[in-house]
Amino acid sequence: MKTFMSSKMPAIIGPMIFTMLRSHLRKQLYARGITRHTPEIIEAKGRSDVDALADFLRDQPFLLADRPSTADTALFGLLAPMIYWPMQTPVASHAKSVQVITSYCDRMRQRCFTGKRPAA
Repeated sequence: MKTFMSSKMPAIIGPMIFTMLRSHLRKQLYARGITRHTPEIIEAKGRSDVDALADFLRDQPFLLADRPSTADTALFGLLAPMIYWPMQTPVASHAKSVQVITSYCDRMRQRCFTGKRPAA
């Protein structure tokens, strides 16, 4: 990134911008717990969150009602990358192994993101 920025900006500005961006990124990673916790703690927290969500959804098709809400679309936006992309992280692998979570994502994808609308 430093090399790229140096090639696109004047020599005196590139390093300063890179330093500012790096500082900002470090603060954001710390705030999200990525540089604050060990990989084992991050994995345990992620698995715990997935399991808690599965327990909450167990007998419900969607979060709040029998149809998707804005909250469901926000949740789907967080879960879909773990479920549908070939991520090789412990939390994504765990999410893919929890049937309640994968079924929920499949329902959301079918109902809200295929272009097909249910009959009114």
